[in-house]
Amino acid sequence: MCHTLGGVVRHHGGVVLDGIALVTGLLRTLLHAFVTPPTRVDAASTPWIIALAPLPLNCAAAYARVLEDLCHARRLPSTATARKLKQLHLQDTTGYVRATRGTDAADAAAVLAAHMPHVLAEYCIVQGSAATPGATPNGGLTRRMVAVSRADVLCAQKSGRIATPALREALQPGWHAVLDTIGSDGRTTLLAQLALQSRSSTNKSQSGAHEVLKSLYQSYIGFYQYSGNV
Repeated sequence: MCHTLGGVVRHHGGVVLDGIALVTGLLRTLLHAFVTPPTRVDAASTPWIIALAPLPLNCAAAYARVLEDLCHARRLPSTATARKLKQLHLQDTTGYVRATRGTDAADAAAVLAAHMPHVLAEYCIVQGSAATPGATPNGGLTRRMVAVSRADVLCAQKSGRIATPALREALQPGWHAVLDTIGSDGRTTLLAQLALQSRSSTNKSQSGAHEVLKSLYQSYIGFYQYSGNV
């Protein structure tokens, strides 16, 4: 599924950006394919694949690549704009390159900054154990915990999280790409989303989600963000 979605994102970036809300909604749901303990989900809105959680490491790496590809998606200029840019290319090659880069990047950045924070917020909420029963705002996954039998003993119900360190590490490049893309406006949206989804949770759960984000941001600053130095 991730390989197919990644191919669509890479080769039809403009179309994907037009339907970005659907794509980010799918990514938020698929994130729960790595969450344990298993969750019983609303079959009408959630893929059956969630019942197979947690999926293996290669699936987490494929999910991260989709996030990275989506963060690099660009929309082609309109026909009228392309015609003007072609004329500009005949007159000034440097100006043409500068104009096309600005057109693609500026438009895509605004779209991504508005929607990608919701995917990262879903991860922070899950890892911070702040997911609450029932539907979460903005199309979030409906989560109802299932007691899992081990040695014929029903385990106590727990908030689901991605407990395997290897899975979390495989997903990390995707979150770094999101943080690199959304900018200051997107970070404001991310913090607002965390506050919205954590509103009915305990203070401890809210703190947990913010601690997850803080840890990710520190690793982004330390190992991913471009500093201008080679």
